Amino acid sequence: MSLTRIFHPLLAGGSFLLLLACGGSSGPDGSASTTPPVPPGSITVTMSGDSIPDGSSLTLTDAGGHAHALSQAFGIAHLDQLTPGPYTLGATGGLVDDVQMYDPSPASQTIQIESQQTTQASVNYVPGALQAHGTIRMTAAGLPAGSFGIISYTWVCPTDQSKIRIRTKSIDASGLLFPAAPSSYHFEAGQFSVTVNGVTQTWIGTATPTDAEVKEGQGTDVAITYVQQ
Repeated sequence: MSLTRIFHPLLAGGSFLLLLACGGSSGPDGSASTTPPVPPGSITVTMSGDSIPDGSSLTLTDAGGHAHALSQAFGIAHLDQLTPGPYTLGATGGLVDDVQMYDPSPASQTIQIESQQTTQASVNYVPGALQAHGTIRMTAAGLPAGSFGIISYTWVCPTDQSKIRIRTKSIDASGLLFPAAPSSYHFEAGQFSVTVNGVTQTWIGTATPTDAEVKEGQGTDVAITYVQQ
């Protein structure tokens, strides 16, 4: 606050001193000062679990109800330029392989964003309910002891015929048993090589059948046979 002195020489009995107070504040150069904005913060969310489901999402909502969607890559989601303050991080689950529901834990958590800092948060996805499904049983023959082969298979998404899914699994002599969405499947068993004492041996796998229809509540058998070359 600044003070202004005013002298009035015409007043009887001498000069009259009037002090006027002027509101507001000023900087060193006399200009009006303003409060600088608080620097923003950021958040990094780590997504973990056996699988990150298709269709899962992360949303960060501020105290005013404004929502920010986070996109993830390889299980990491990041968002910057956030105004410091409290936020709610919400997570939704989704399906893996069109059959296994995975739920987020926690589904909602309170996050405090600090100025010029990166807040760390995590969401773990755990298996939930199974959707309508059949079962695929795979057996493997001809594998050398202690080795495993790689099986790839594709199928048509039951809820969106324009989407083709592809997955790979490793298989050993004990075989595989897993739930599968009702759909049309195609199976392929590739080759693998083992090198012992400088000698490389190769096995080529064949799936029988190569194409099969998985139906709800039923099992589908696929035999994988490996032959050494």
